[in-house]
Amino acid sequence: MHTFFHGWRRKAGCITLVMALALTCAWIRSYALFDIVYFATPGRSHAVVSTSGKLCWVTGHEGAEWFEWYTLSKSGDDGGIEAAEAAYFGDPSVFVSQQIISYWIPTLPLTLLSAYLIFWKPRKRD
Repeated sequence: MHTFFHGWRRKAGCITLVMALALTCAWIRSYALFDIVYFATPGRSHAVVSTSGKLCWVTGHEGAEWFEWYTLSKSGDDGGIEAAEAAYFGDPSVFVSQQIISYWIPTLPLTLLSAYLIFWKPRKRD
């Protein structure tokens, strides 16, 4: 085991694998829960929204609290989910800018990079 982590490649591979696993867990969680994380910077409010396999960064005009995190369940009759999704993904008056990315876009390259870094045989030193 001591020789497995010799060098920087396998250590970096394990770190990227942990990042890929964290993104995969968040990806699966986004199908069951609707997460919104609000935070503020001077003059702007930001929200990171996770739902239905997508991650969205929303920037708005109004100042939000310093840090807030809301989680809503998608199971059952929760009418707030549809309204929140419509506000963040459909109503342009709510935000100044919006960037949406699917979870698989960063997860797949991180997984492939970690496999390359972990399984690639190091060169023999002369």
